[in-house]
Amino acid sequence: MVLAKKDSLEVSDGSLREASTSQSGVEHRIESDISHPQIAVDTTPIARRDIFRLLFDDNPSPVVLGTLTGQYIRVNDAFAKLLGYTCEELLGQSVESFTVPEDMKQTREAWHAIQTEIDAGRAPTAQLIEKRFVRVDGRVVTCRAHLRAVQSESGDFVYLAMIDDQTDQKEVERRLRYEAFHDRMTGLPNRALFLDRLGQALLRDDAGHVVVIGLDRLR
Repeated sequence: MVLAKKDSLEVSDGSLREASTSQSGVEHRIESDISHPQIAVDTTPIARRDIFRLLFDDNPSPVVLGTLTGQYIRVNDAFAKLLGYTCEELLGQSVESFTVPEDMKQTREAWHAIQTEIDAGRAPTAQLIEKRFVRVDGRVVTCRAHLRAVQSESGDFVYLAMIDDQTDQKEVERRLRYEAFHDRMTGLPNRALFLDRLGQALLRDDAGHVVVIGLDRLR
């Protein structure tokens, strides 16, 4: 009597085949492919510097590394292009030099919040701010910045900022607000703006009088 056992073998083409081996030492190989679709996986080790390059330098979105006191340590090409400078011109420069002055307060508050959590031994939470940058040509661009603290190899904490240019979207929103409260033909304030301002005035304690004048056949 011959007993047999089955083993699963992996062959060079990636398929699985069943092999039946008898105790008598006589091998009867019954090959029956039970192949499955194979996914090619590149197992070549990726260096951390390569990952950083892909996520930072080659990122199509503006990305910045900076100190919590406000100096640029590293910027990518997308951020330099956003402001109209080269990367080399921005390195070591103060964030304040390229920020609308009124927006520096919330930027400093975000840095302070990150530093406070670090000093308290807590994991810093991400900060989301909206701020305006001043380009080399004087044009202002409105952005949304996601700030997150990262620790450098030296042990110091810096911030990583992912920046989203909101300039076009803000302009569309501004035009929609304007058109909602102004006549398209004349550009004059419309009834909706009047009612809005009237409502605001009635909420104030020093609300005055309202005079309504009707104009017939106004074109």
